[in-house]
Amino acid sequence: MNHIAQRIREMRIEKGLTQAELAEGVITRSYLSQIERGAFEPSYDVIEKLAKKLECNIEDLLNQKPKNKSLLLLQIQRDIKLAEKSILESKINKAKKIIENPTFDLLEEDTSDEEKGILYWIKGKIYEHANHLTDAMANYRKSAQVLNEVNQEKAVRSLVDLGSVYTLNNQNYEALNILNKANKLAIYEQISGQTRISLLLNLGIVHGKLNELYSAINFLEEALDLNHSMELYYKSAEINMALGICYMQLNKTDEAHQCYSKAIDFFMLINDVENQAGTLNNLGILLRQTGHLQESVEKFNKSIALFKELGKENKIVNVELELAETLLHLKEYEKLEQICCQIIEGSAEKQYVGKANELLGDMEKARKNYAKAIEYYQAAKKLTDTNSGAMSRLINKQANIFHILGDYKKSSTMLVEHMTN
Repeated sequence: MNHIAQRIREMRIEKGLTQAELAEGVITRSYLSQIERGAFEPSYDVIEKLAKKLECNIEDLLNQKPKNKSLLLLQIQRDIKLAEKSILESKINKAKKIIENPTFDLLEEDTSDEEKGILYWIKGKIYEHANHLTDAMANYRKSAQVLNEVNQEKAVRSLVDLGSVYTLNNQNYEALNILNKANKLAIYEQISGQTRISLLLNLGIVHGKLNELYSAINFLEEALDLNHSMELYYKSAEINMALGICYMQLNKTDEAHQCYSKAIDFFMLINDVENQAGTLNNLGILLRQTGHLQESVEKFNKSIALFKELGKENKIVNVELELAETLLHLKEYEKLEQICCQIIEGSAEKQYVGKANELLGDMEKARKNYAKAIEYYQAAKKLTDTNSGAMSRLINKQANIFHILGDYKKSSTMLVEHMTN
């Protein structure tokens, strides 16, 4: 009698069940009898159902290391399911620990195509979480290829995640091609539910990044409608955040404010602190643009506090620069100067130091300290790419000061030289 046969028999007797009672609704009594004698090895699904009837965990039936290949394979099949469940619950490290079992490498070829495809998807998620985007894309691509023949819904899931990583990598046209392929497959196979919602969200994001804002809004609104029809809130935070960004770019400030506020509430509910902080930053920018300066400061300070909890230094600096710009509008120059000087002294990122110098230049210009303003703008230019929009902005600001000072020749020469370079 093998180990699992012995465990099933022991636990059945312990529960006071006959073979007929345990087998009912799962398998025939005679098949259970043969399993208990060790004549047949049950499939993973049968073990799962028997464990449920025995009111125990599958681990209780597999609590010793099996010595034959078939039982090792059953454990791998179980672990793939557990790892997939962990990923869906955002427990990435737990999934990673599950599949680090060296037996996976030995018996991976013996798993079904569907299990292989799911395992590639799990690995893709783990690589993406570690910001190894090239490895993530390779695994998502393999997953979609394998699953396309056996489970189209999970193939769409893998394509959506592949498109999402391309978007993260700012390869937006490649992302759009992949997501369009996923959309065609989803329509053909009539795939709905959470997979469809995730697809619509990512289509909305990539269309937004390509400045196709009305198309983006249509996809995102469709995702919200599908959630509503299914009485779900799946990815509602991300959908509302993306809608807020689109409406903000279209200067539809009321709609943007409403979407950002909803997104923040949803992120709080699911304890997604990083995205909550990011959306607070977006809302702070919107409030500044609409003249609600004190409210803007409040949102930026909340965002900074949350990013500090997470230790996200670069994101803290980014929000601090947005806060400094609002302080410029409020003419709170002392606070602005303190923030910008700290960034100049402490940040290794040249774009942040450049922006801090630019804001100090704006402050000195507002104070009519024109010579000092030009110095700060010049310091910012040294840290700015020549052909960037930021460089054009800095040159225009310097030229404007020379114009104010009556040096029209220098002002026009500076602008002409920049346009001809």
